[in-house]
Parts: sequence; structure tokens; C-alpha cells
Amino acid sequence: MIFYLERKSRLNKYQFLHIAECELLPLEDGRIELENHESLSEVLSILPNNIKICSYCFKNKSNQLATKEANEKRNF
Repeated sequence: MIFYLERKSRLNKYQFLHIAECELLPLEDGRIELENHESLSEVLSILPNNIKICSYCFKNKSNQLATKEANEKRNF
């Protein structure tokens, strides 16, 4: 799965992590492509704690649960 990180922090606090299919994915100059990773937890393990997961990317129920759990682990 390919993930993208927004280049610019929102409110100077959080950057958002997106998947390639997200409709809210910034344009190419506003995002950083991360290497191909097997899972969301794998990506989060290498990123700093100011990264928040885009809930729009993970709108189906199983992905919502994964997003909620991941954000809770990161104290959001």
C-alpha cells in the first residue's frame, strides 16, 4: 500500500497521512510519497507522533476502527 504524508502541518501541529486513493490527498507538490508498506501500523511505527491519520481515507468500518485505535495510541 502506498501512503502519502502532507508536507505542511495544519495549525502548525499535525501532518496527515493519506492513502493513494484518498479524495483529500494534496497535489503532488503538497505531499511526500512514502515507500510501499504492508500496513498502517508499519508506517506509523517509523513516523513521529505529530502525524494524524486521515479519517476520510479509512472510511469503511474496518479501516475506521484501525484509524481510531492508531490515533488513540498516538494520544489524539
